[in-house]
Amino acid sequence: MVDDNRHHIPRRLEALVRDGLRGSRVVAVCGARQVGKSSLVRRFANESRPYVTLDDLGVLDRATRDPQGLLAGLPTHAILDEVQRVPKLLLAIKSIVDQHETRGHLLLTGSSNLPPAAPTGSHRASLRDNRIARGAPPTLRSNRRRRL
Repeated sequence: MVDDNRHHIPRRLEALVRDGLRGSRVVAVCGARQVGKSSLVRRFANESRPYVTLDDLGVLDRATRDPQGLLAGLPTHAILDEVQRVPKLLLAIKSIVDQHETRGHLLLTGSSNLPPAAPTGSHRASLRDNRIARGAPPTLRSNRRRRL
């Protein structure tokens, strides 16, 4: 994993993701391209929560051919980046998550609005920031210009 700590600015969304992982089986960070979703979720990657991106052609190929198999090969907690690239993956995610009671099982990102896999009361994908969904970076104290 790349050490992003040198340039890291704590963000409000990081706390929301952390809280979401404690209370939900799946947390989805959705929004426009290039607003920092991948950088945000990489902060949660470690040995027990690997970061897997569908920008990797091998991962993309496996997810396309066998979404259930890809998910079955992941540990209990994992990060899946760019899930919108394989729409069938969302149904596989729903199926896997419905079988697990584990909170924080999956942390997902998508650069477009993720279609719901199917309505269910047994899991919820949570965490949207409307400003990000509209393509704007979040406005936080750490990145506001201040007048002297």
